[in-house]
Amino acid sequence: MKKPLSIILRPKNFYEFVGHKEILTESFKEKIRKGDIPHIIMWGPPGSGKTTLSEVIKNESNLNFVRVSGAESGIKELRVIIDNAKKEKEFFQKETILFIDEIHRLDRKEQDFLLSFVENRDIILIGATTENPYFTIVSPLLSRCFLIILKPYDYNEMNEILERSLKYLKNLKIDEDTKKFLIEISYGDARFILNVLDSLKDEVGDREVQISYEDINRFLSTKKIKFDKREEHYNLISALIKSIRGSNADAALYYLFRLVEGGEDLRFITRRLIILASEDIGLSDPMALVITNSGAEAVERVGLPEAKLILSEVVLYLSKAPKDNRVLRSMENAIKLVEQFGELPVPLHLRNPVLKGLENLGWGKGYKYPHNHKDEKIEYLPDEIKDIKIFEDR
Repeated sequence: MKKPLSIILRPKNFYEFVGHKEILTESFKEKIRKGDIPHIIMWGPPGSGKTTLSEVIKNESNLNFVRVSGAESGIKELRVIIDNAKKEKEFFQKETILFIDEIHRLDRKEQDFLLSFVENRDIILIGATTENPYFTIVSPLLSRCFLIILKPYDYNEMNEILERSLKYLKNLKIDEDTKKFLIEISYGDARFILNVLDSLKDEVGDREVQISYEDINRFLSTKKIKFDKREEHYNLISALIKSIRGSNADAALYYLFRLVEGGEDLRFITRRLIILASEDIGLSDPMALVITNSGAEAVERVGLPEAKLILSEVVLYLSKAPKDNRVLRSMENAIKLVEQFGELPVPLHLRNPVLKGLENLGWGKGYKYPHNHKDEKIEYLPDEIKDIKIFEDR
């Protein structure tokens, strides 16, 4: 079976590793080479080098290394790995790196299971995630790990990766304008470029071919290439949200189960639905947010396959609910005012005279308790913006 180009050209050491210089300092690299490795959570978008960096750490440290997927591993498998790691440490004084790809796919119970072994350093945990770890990793585990944030590769770094790939392939020739185009549409995802070149190589074989902008454009529009759930994670969630916003229940259910059956993280889906309940339904049906949040908790509690029922109910409810974006518009109006006028002083009558003597400065003077003054107008905004409407009531 042919190895993907991303595997063949994967850097084996720090010297070959491209980018992220702000993280890979000399002191960090020296600690890795000595085996003095902290527990690490790597957070970054697809193709930003998370898996590659874990492989480099493995090679540079010369420690035992076990790789698993958070989407496929459970407590039973993790227990076996950790038991073996403890034996290696006890009998051979050699530590084991446990690399968990998509660590956010582990549920709370599975993450909690790792805690004591991380605390005792029975394993060295390295986790990779495309999701915000502050939302997806339990705080006791995250607090015991060194967080590395990997940004998308910049233009020069992508160009270095592209040139290295073309040097290896030899028969694919690409002019400078086409290189620029390919780098720009990759959005810093190195694996995207490698997969495109891999697929082009499969098409042309060993023939020497000059690849043009038109060839790349034609190829991408006629070939189905799967790039790290690029379609699932971005296009499908976008289609789901827009279908619900447009009150099309049929389309919403279709895209929901394209995501679910494709293995998308259910927490990613429910977070987006919670945002939609506030952004696109809001005050027209405040229960939408309550029901969606309750559904998200239920999905977390029961898991698959039963969670499909809960997700379906939530998506159908949101699809049929009346739509209203006043919350979004009003929020944007408030933010614009803050940006435009800065930190305006709070009117004196609204200030709380908590310290003795502040009343003499006018704090709280003139404030009227609205329950006792229902027919009187009370001004709440600073004078500079008191006539500006923030809340858009229809």
